[in-house]
Amino acid sequence: QDTLERPHSHEMRYLCVLVATLAGASAQTTAAAPAAPPDAVAAPKPTPVPTPVPTPEPTPEPTPAPIVPARGQCEALQTLFEKTRGASWQNNTGWMTTHVSCCKWHGITCDAEGFITKIELPFNKLAGVLPDDIGGLARLENLQLDHNSISGTLPRAWDSLAALEYVFLGGTFISGTIPPEYGSLKRMVNWDLGVTSISGTLPESVIGKGGLHYVNVALTQVSGTIPHKFFQNPLDYVNFGRTSLSGTISDAIGKLDQLDHFYMEHTAVSGTLPDSIKGARRLYDLDLEGARLSGTLPPELGEMTRLDYVHFGKCVGISGTIPQTIAGLTRVDYIDLESTKAYHPQPAPLPIGLLERMRDLVSCELTKATTDALEWNTNHFYCAADVHETFASYPAACVPLQYQICAADYWIAQLAGAAVGTLLVLGLLVFCAKKARDNCIRKRSRCVVMRDVA
Repeated sequence: QDTLERPHSHEMRYLCVLVATLAGASAQTTAAAPAAPPDAVAAPKPTPVPTPVPTPEPTPEPTPAPIVPARGQCEALQTLFEKTRGASWQNNTGWMTTHVSCCKWHGITCDAEGFITKIELPFNKLAGVLPDDIGGLARLENLQLDHNSISGTLPRAWDSLAALEYVFLGGTFISGTIPPEYGSLKRMVNWDLGVTSISGTLPESVIGKGGLHYVNVALTQVSGTIPHKFFQNPLDYVNFGRTSLSGTISDAIGKLDQLDHFYMEHTAVSGTLPDSIKGARRLYDLDLEGARLSGTLPPELGEMTRLDYVHFGKCVGISGTIPQTIAGLTRVDYIDLESTKAYHPQPAPLPIGLLERMRDLVSCELTKATTDALEWNTNHFYCAADVHETFASYPAACVPLQYQICAADYWIAQLAGAAVGTLLVLGLLVFCAKKARDNCIRKRSRCVVMRDVA
């Protein structure tokens, strides 16, 4: 047994010696290290630098596929080009180019399916007639060909343009009448045919359908009565000025709460201005100059506080008193009552505060001077408030209209007249002095001659 245990005893002895040696070396190392002071602060650990994350490259968006024009679309445009002398247009970029899609031609817009939705070629020197082929553009919404030398009539074939909403043909030579068949254009909201040779009546099927916002037939030859249903449209712009249209202004105008421009100057529109007009509270341009209106101005006019321009001049049928409520027109800067019989009651003057806010007040035909602060005239007068800070500070701000000059120029004209008069007087004096001198010289010459003879 001793023999067998010896190897194990030797191994144990070696292990003990090894452990003791390692323990002594560790103790020496610990003793050699200086002791840290009790309040010593440990050194900060270095902040690890974050590893930059590579920015992913943006995925390129796929290039949209080119719009392929639908069948028959380009052919209609080609006809328009040929019928209106496209080679002479001001801008015909892309037109009739085989390698360019007609959806990319100047002034043309297509939808995603290749149907033409807009033709916008105003002020582009088109000359010729309008082709029927445009009637085949089933999704056409906007047609702008205004201010070109286009002539001929409105094609009846356009009654198939079911998507059409905006038509701008003003400032052209279009003639003829508005086809009643256009009443089928249920989505139409804008008719601009102003300054053309359009004639005839306004078909009720076209302008009385209930969806129009903008109607302009000013300076045309249209005539007849304005359909009563016209005022049932949600109108915001109406211009019938300088036409032969007649009829009355419907009470329904009071329901047009989006109406901002209303022009019927120099028409045969008659009747009275309805009290209900106060409902058109957004209205700021009201022009009825030369119309055949009669009756008095409604006091409700003063409730239309957005009014900026009011023209009843030459409406000879308007009479009665000027309502005091116009003092509520805080934004107005132009009122014209020339050649009307409207007057202001005495002794109550028009509010000075109103007049101070006005840039021009033309021809109110007041009966007498109604205030010492203003020089009212028994006939027309013209005031220019923009020249003076207030009317009250300058009583002579109003001068008779026959001078054809504003108050600011009145005194200049007076001074100029005085200067001219002075020059005339001086000229006369010089002329007389010269005559006197010449007479004196003649007399002296005669005396010298007589002396020589003697």
